[in-house]
Amino acid sequence: MSEVTERQRTSRLLIVEDDQAQLRTLTTIMEDEGFEVVGCSTASAALEHLNREDIGVAVVDLRLPDLSGTELLEKLRALNDRVAVTINTGYGSFGSAKDAVNLGAFAYVEKAGDPEELVRQVHRAFRAHFERYADDLETAVAARTRELCQANEALKREITERKRAEERARLHQAELARVSRLSTIGEMAAGIAHGLNQPLFAVLTCAQACRLAIGSGRRTPDEVLADLERISAAAEEAGEIVRRLRNFVRKREPSRSTIDVNKLVQGVVPFIEDDVTRNDIRLRLELGTRIPTVLADSLLLQQVILNLTRNAIEAMKCGDNGERELVIRTATAGSEMVEVAVRDTGPGLSPENLDRLFEPFFTTKSHGLGLGLSLSRSVIEAEGGRLVAERNPDHGMTFRFTLPVHPGDPDDGV
Repeated sequence: MSEVTERQRTSRLLIVEDDQAQLRTLTTIMEDEGFEVVGCSTASAALEHLNREDIGVAVVDLRLPDLSGTELLEKLRALNDRVAVTINTGYGSFGSAKDAVNLGAFAYVEKAGDPEELVRQVHRAFRAHFERYADDLETAVAARTRELCQANEALKREITERKRAEERARLHQAELARVSRLSTIGEMAAGIAHGLNQPLFAVLTCAQACRLAIGSGRRTPDEVLADLERISAAAEEAGEIVRRLRNFVRKREPSRSTIDVNKLVQGVVPFIEDDVTRNDIRLRLELGTRIPTVLADSLLLQQVILNLTRNAIEAMKCGDNGERELVIRTATAGSEMVEVAVRDTGPGLSPENLDRLFEPFFTTKSHGLGLGLSLSRSVIEAEGGRLVAERNPDHGMTFRFTLPVHPGDPDDGV
């Protein structure tokens, strides 16, 4: 028995022969050669086998009861052009051989010849079949490789763009934090400057009074005068430092622009998504339709919304009231105001803490300065609005603030 590859074993040999004795003989010969043989006596049965099974090579008689061999060859090639078809006939002629080759037959063997010739042609046909299969596979792999490379490059670009977006978001968030810090420092520096100016004024007053005591006799006039000059210079220098500090941290003039409140809320969401997911909180946006625009400082307003949502997340982290839900709602409040509400399902606040909630440096957290809500209220009031807090009927808190509608908004009053 000739050596047959494993691939030839898995891809079957189809023999189509209407003479049953011939079919049995050919089947026996080919099975002895190591092929897995499927035999049939009609063209219709051959087409059914081709549809159901992996056929690599077909040996086809020219004369069949339902179709001619050339007609079957044409149909086989149409169904699967990888099948290598060998014509095996006892009624051969130059014309039939020519027709078969023109239709794509791999080989043409006459039955009256040496049976070994048919065996050789079948082996050749299987080699050609698998060489073509390998070529097609290589082409497909190359095409898939190109697709994967293109997808990989697209993924790299997407990752790069995502990193850039994350970096922009990080820088934007850092800018929001910087605004908050500067506002906090501004509030504190004003008080520090006010507190320091009075003792500094006292130092200056005392120094001037000491100049009048040069004649006391305890020190020489030159010594007392030198000390007093140093005190006076230091006091004036301290006062200048405080003035520079106040100028440096003084609150900037608001940079107002026309703001779509819904887009502003949506812009805050990326900054809280990680905390929301990490703490198993369901975030729901209930954004009103045709909300009029407002004229305000977008960066400061975003800081306010960010502060309120983070406070809500912190509250729900500490509580255990079942489902955790954060709702951000926008709506019109009459014809002249826009309202933004942030609602949580945390433990809420006691009446005592609620009364002191907006006091500077008051906080219910274990960390923090307690300036966020105070500054948020200052920002909203500076924009002509109002920030309030209320306990929900069931549990949790709702913080809501209003802002005046932009006077030039076409939806004003809708």
